[in-house]
Amino acid sequence: MPSAALKRFLSGLIRGELATFDLTLALIRRTWIELQSRYNFYVGKFRFIDRLKGYHLTVIVISGKYPSIWNATLERLYAYSGKADVIIVNPDGLHGRTLEKLCEAYNFSYFEGSTKNFEAAQNYVCTFIIDSPLVLKMDDDLFLTEKTIPSLLRAYIRLKSVGHDIGFLAPILNVNNVTYFHFLKTLNLDDEYAQRFEKPIFTRHWTRQRIWWDPAAAQWVWERSLPLNTVANVIEERNRGKHDLIPVRFSISCILFERRIIASSRGLLAYNRATGRYEGRGDSIGRKASPMIPIGDEAFMNYYTNDRMCGRFIALDSFAGHLCYGPQATTMLRWFENNKARLLEDVRR
Repeated sequence: MPSAALKRFLSGLIRGELATFDLTLALIRRTWIELQSRYNFYVGKFRFIDRLKGYHLTVIVISGKYPSIWNATLERLYAYSGKADVIIVNPDGLHGRTLEKLCEAYNFSYFEGSTKNFEAAQNYVCTFIIDSPLVLKMDDDLFLTEKTIPSLLRAYIRLKSVGHDIGFLAPILNVNNVTYFHFLKTLNLDDEYAQRFEKPIFTRHWTRQRIWWDPAAAQWVWERSLPLNTVANVIEERNRGKHDLIPVRFSISCILFERRIIASSRGLLAYNRATGRYEGRGDSIGRKASPMIPIGDEAFMNYYTNDRMCGRFIALDSFAGHLCYGPQATTMLRWFENNKARLLEDVRR
């Protein structure tokens, strides 16, 4: 603690305004912030295969969950990334040879870490590897359309031009406990969904949403999402130039944000996944919630936008497919294997 601050504390202690416990907590907090800030960027050893071209936008794909679908998701990314750099981030090196070959085939950059720390890997890449002002972060189970990135960029420019501060900007995702509502509404499917499953609503906890826990609901939505580019065109036409604010915590499986956010916030808040907070790689079930700090990248991005009074926006004319999450995974992976050709038919025409 600086001497001036110490003097102020001692004066307050003498006057009875402070207690010795205040000093204890101040020292703990100062130490914690310093250590946490360092840990936010700790990746241990890493490998980086550089194929960056210096574009205005960098797409960062966090790999790890679903290696069986990478051929499909990365083929769509290659087809629709446009003038954007792409880095596949493999935080702990699992399935590295597979990813390296795919990156070589599609001319993507590849970053491989040695620790199971998704937040630190993202912080390191955003701070020390890339220079682009904009970042599109997406998970490895996202199926881009030809409209996803162009519509997101247009929405970003439109919102900035009228003075909005943007925390992050997301497309409509079909399987998502918030934007499935907008998907159904745009395609006039909300009444049918309500009859089959439940009334679509997004202002309640995701574990109470059938789109989260029921693979039948996810499959029903996916069957009405294909061909992806056709649906994307319909959504763009009906919602052109429209956006919506997100009033609740939102998934960051596909978000556009300004890279400077990482530096200004001392990085996404990283934590140790070896402590048992997760039951399985990338699975949030079993995580212990903290009443004091936002745990993990998703909680932190939502906390940051609230703290800085930035907006969380949905670009209603942008659309992408999200395969699954939560308890649906096993069933939806089987659905993917049976429908892989359909998920790529509009790319290969």
